[in-house]
Amino acid sequence: AKALETLEAGLGKLEGEGMNATVVLSNHFVRYALVPWSEQISGVDEEQAYTLHCFAQIYGDAASRWALRKSAGAYGETQVASAIDHDLLQGIERITLARGLRLVSLQPYLMTAFNRWRQQLPDAAAWFVVVEPGRLCALRPGAKGWRSLRAVKVGADWPDALKNLLEREFLVSESGGERGTVCLYAPGSDAAAELPGWEVRRLAAEPGAVPDIEFQFATTVSE
Repeated sequence: AKALETLEAGLGKLEGEGMNATVVLSNHFVRYALVPWSEQISGVDEEQAYTLHCFAQIYGDAASRWALRKSAGAYGETQVASAIDHDLLQGIERITLARGLRLVSLQPYLMTAFNRWRQQLPDAAAWFVVVEPGRLCALRPGAKGWRSLRAVKVGADWPDALKNLLEREFLVSESGGERGTVCLYAPGSDAAAELPGWEVRRLAAEPGAVPDIEFQFATTVSE
């Protein structure tokens, strides 16, 4: 409820009859799962059931109450799927409709950030990491889609949490002695991430980033 109040306050007195709205949702409100490729899946219903199964393995029965979306991917690739509470989705739809806006896109912050930077990531990128106040998300690319995705709660000591996460993942990986490059996007934070053995590439913050936990939504409107 507080999140929806924040969205309404952020929109202020905006009225945009016939205008398009894109809402970027903080990672605090999104759950993620990787959906491995399956040759046995055919049709939308089977695909949705399989995605739900992947979430239920991680989050249990609560996943049945969520709205699920899966990112586009190439044939044979593991894909990223996201989930939000149905009530939150319906609330966002209600608020934008009341303002005369067309909700054309609801995007998780993690995927919005990745799509912004994907063309500029080095081939040697081992992890793509997004940090916002209280939340850290890390994606690990592979030859066929994504190999790992981790989302954890963090505090001001998030660099230590990131270091521990990466080291744990490295120990169970099959990458040998190569750690690779960590592409780090942490707008609003000046904390230095000391990651011995890793090359860290800090991605510069830009206008439109969502660094403030007090403003959980970013909204853009266009004609």
